Amino acid sequence: MQIAVTSQNRHSITEHAGKCRKFWLYDVEKGAVTDKHLVELPLEESFHARQHGMA
Repeated sequence: MQIAVTSQNRHSITEHAGKCRKFWLYDVEKGAVTDKHLVELPLEESFHARQHGMA
């Protein structure tokens, strides 16, 4: 299973996922985190930009 956590500053959780472009992806197997990596979206792929026709 993968769990995505919003983190625009890479240190704390960002409360507004629609404006966030950086996500920590955690791979979880049998209740344990097995891997973690950062995904950075370009501005035009953020949820907020797409909703407002910026993409």
